[in-house]
Amino acid sequence: MPVKWKPPDLGWVKINVDGAFKAATNDGSAAGVCRDARGVLLGGFARAVKLQSAFHAETLAICEAPEFAAKWEKERGARVSAIEFDCLTAVQMLLGIDPAPWEVNDIVKEGRAVLSSPPLLCLTDGPRDLNKTTDWIVKATTPVSILELGFKPPTISFRSSLF
Repeated sequence: MPVKWKPPDLGWVKINVDGAFKAATNDGSAAGVCRDARGVLLGGFARAVKLQSAFHAETLAICEAPEFAAKWEKERGARVSAIEFDCLTAVQMLLGIDPAPWEVNDIVKEGRAVLSSPPLLCLTDGPRDLNKTTDWIVKATTPVSILELGFKPPTISFRSSLF
């Protein structure tokens, strides 16, 4: 049975984030999408950067998310119920459960600082299939050719990945 994205409760929004990396060029990206209880895409962020590894890309995405959530709540008044990722190791690092490798230590410190101030956010990790929309956006942000990615422009299946 396929895994489906679970919307937040009515009146809340959920942010899904992902990172992507191309080792041959050290091109990476971090992206996040914000959706409401109906699955409507409300906004998001995407950032292309030079990175060290795929783990670095995932960590950057995770650490950008709390800042984006805080800004979203302040500017839009919408309450963020959860930030979802598909990289358990990076989530555990951000929560202080696991130590951060030196190459992501500064990013993790910044992410922890944002997490320590209100609003309190629920960080969750889930199967990669829950993050299809964000995965598509983060790969489109990474400077690689569309042929390399092997994806097609979004169609009706793009909408189905929202639910």
